[in-house]
Amino acid sequence: MDFQSAQGNPSLAAQIAQKFVSNKPDVIVAIPTIAAQAAMSATKDTDIPVVFSSVTDPLSAKLVTSLEAPTGNVTGVSNFVPVEPQFKLFKRVLPTLKTLGIVYNPGEANSTALNAMMEKVASSFDLTLVFATASKSSEVLGATQSLCGKADAVFVNNDNTALSAFKSVVKAAQACGIPAFVSDIDIADQGALAALGPDQREVGRQTARMVDFILKNPEAPLPAVEFPDKTEEFVKE
Repeated sequence: MDFQSAQGNPSLAAQIAQKFVSNKPDVIVAIPTIAAQAAMSATKDTDIPVVFSSVTDPLSAKLVTSLEAPTGNVTGVSNFVPVEPQFKLFKRVLPTLKTLGIVYNPGEANSTALNAMMEKVASSFDLTLVFATASKSSEVLGATQSLCGKADAVFVNNDNTALSAFKSVVKAAQACGIPAFVSDIDIADQGALAALGPDQREVGRQTARMVDFILKNPEAPLPAVEFPDKTEEFVKE
């Protein structure tokens, strides 16, 4: 196995993907959306399979055209958890919640797709959403600060840029006197009031099983896109 991190940088992700392709691997595993898109682009003239992991919306990211029967050389495991149970949890732990601030990177396809999903259901939870953009991790603190006085709480959904700087989100939120919610259970203990998200270890296991199947069945059609088998809930005590 050859592990490389692009640190959320699309240009670096593209370089790493090209390097992997030149080494002619049996399969490329790409985590998350930016890496998957880079791997897909780099392998377009090859038969190297790409298995993505922790990609929220593979359709919007144009990684696949069908979840049930992926064509081409790309399939994988999504980390998508429906918005409704997340909002339900937030309202349960913070009954006064009316306006929810969202910090996200507009360059991440999964984030814009999630924003659209959240906007569709927000009114049914008597919620108003306010958005703040951060194109890189160093902008997350300022984006969160811009929500001060505008939101009752801040939420980071599956946005990799904001998740990578969640401590900055918590710092800015605490300075404003509001709580922070997050979709990633693994970083919830960095200061989140509550979180509901996929069991990331199980997502990894699902991805490994898919890779194993592809390696053992090179002539078989690619398996369908999978979604998390398990979710986890966190509420700060």
